[in-house]
Amino acid sequence: MSLQDCWNSQQALLSAGIFLLISIFFFLHSLYLLCKKYVCPRYILVIIFFSSVTLFAMERGNFILLTAACINYFLYTLNNERMRWIGIICLALAAVFKVFPIIFSLYYLHKKKYRSFIYLAFTTAILVFLPFFFFKHSFIENLTQLLQNIAAQTPIYGASRSSEHFGIIPLFLQIIHTSDPTIHAITYAIGKCTNYAIGLLTIFLFFKVQSPLLKFGLISMICILFPQQAAVYSGVYIFPLLIMLFSPTIKKEPYTRYGILILLFITALLPLQIGKATFIINNVSFIIIWILLIITALNQIRVTKIKELFRK
Repeated sequence: MSLQDCWNSQQALLSAGIFLLISIFFFLHSLYLLCKKYVCPRYILVIIFFSSVTLFAMERGNFILLTAACINYFLYTLNNERMRWIGIICLALAAVFKVFPIIFSLYYLHKKKYRSFIYLAFTTAILVFLPFFFFKHSFIENLTQLLQNIAAQTPIYGASRSSEHFGIIPLFLQIIHTSDPTIHAITYAIGKCTNYAIGLLTIFLFFKVQSPLLKFGLISMICILFPQQAAVYSGVYIFPLLIMLFSPTIKKEPYTRYGILILLFITALLPLQIGKATFIINNVSFIIIWILLIITALNQIRVTKIKELFRK
């Protein structure tokens, strides 16, 4: 069916509606469980539901809400041995849906849960490759087609289209707005190097910090801003951070820095319909959140080292 056929088909529209309702249910249910886990007020779910990020994700109608729900379920089951397999399956599904959530497997490596990490890799591999045996043509031909489709994304989301997306590279291209192909290419290359440098620093800090809020915040920013095809709806991964910021069970020092993080959510979730500048404001707000999390993590590591020196 073509897109026009879908618009004129009651069955297609009904299927899309049912898929959307299922996605919203699991998304909100997973966030409700996180509110319960971190003793966060439930009214935060209303703010999340009516945010521009969630509404944009609903409008897109893809797997982003289910992917975010799977990550939320993974966080909910984290440190619970009885629910270990639920967490593994949910994270595997998230990785299959959107690839980049596989970065959350670093939780297993950090906690030295190597068996869970292997189980995750095995489960993800099954979910990725098993369906190809049931499509037309051979397994090899189907797999080759998948790799070709993935390779085709590079030029689509390359230098020519990057300014239309979220992240550091688009911000650089928006600031140095030029029709000169040489300057455009140099700006793109500098943005890409900066993106990789901050990404590697973020992963390093993830293994060093102790705060669950900082751990999740750092790793979620890689899912939100690091991918070259990152868009507004990628922000759905950040909502557990908002829940943790309102949680009385998580220690937050210095309070000023965490207060700024909460205020940044206001500008990060502004509706896109306000104006053309809103997209840039959203993007810049998410980047500032990322930088602020890095600064807070570096400060926490410094304070921890000072305390260890005094103990000695």
